[in-house]
Amino acid sequence: MAPFLKRITLVISIAISVLVRAEEESLQYFMKKVNAKAFQLQSKEKSELLHQIENLLNRIEEVHQGLVDGIQRGDFEFRYQEGKFWLSQFERDREWIKVARAQLAQLKSRSNLSVAALELYRSLKNLSSNFNAYNNQVLFSGSIGDLAPEIELWADPVFYHLFLVPLVRSKEKGVEISPKSETPIPKQKSP
Repeated sequence: MAPFLKRITLVISIAISVLVRAEEESLQYFMKKVNAKAFQLQSKEKSELLHQIENLLNRIEEVHQGLVDGIQRGDFEFRYQEGKFWLSQFERDREWIKVARAQLAQLKSRSNLSVAALELYRSLKNLSSNFNAYNNQVLFSGSIGDLAPEIELWADPVFYHLFLVPLVRSKEKGVEISPKSETPIPKQKSP
C-alpha cells in the first residue's frame, strides 16, 4: 500500500509542477515580448493575456479570501483592534477585485475599450501595491508569497506595454487633434 501512496504523491506533485510551470511560462512569454519591444499582440495573444489576467484575479481572490478567513478564525495574533484594521484594508481590496473583474469582462467582449483597460490597469496596480505592503507583514508573507511581485509584473510592464499603450496609440492615430485657438489673455487693471 505504501508504494501506491508514493506513486500517487509523485503523480500529484508532477501535475502541480506542470500547472505552475504553465503559468510561469505564460508570464515569461509575455515578458519576452516586452523585453523584445514587440508591443503589437495578435488577437489570439490579446485574448490569452486577458485569460491569464483572469487566472491571476482568481488567485488573488483565493489568497485574499484565505487572509480574511484566517483573521476571522483567529489564525493570526493581533494586538488590540489590529484585526479590524486589516479587515477594513482587505475590504478595499475586495472592491478593487470587483472593479478588475468588471473591466476584464468588458475587455473580453470588446478589447478596444480604453477606459476599461485603464480601470483594469489601475485596479491591478492598486492590488499590487496593497499585496506588496501585506507581504511586508510577517503574519501575511507566508500566505502571499510570490503573488505580490507577480501581480506587479502582470500589471506593469506586461499589461501596460502590451495592451494599454498600443490601445491608446491606436486611438490617438484615429483622432486628429485640432490646433488650440489662442485667446488673448485679459489685462489686469492696476489698483
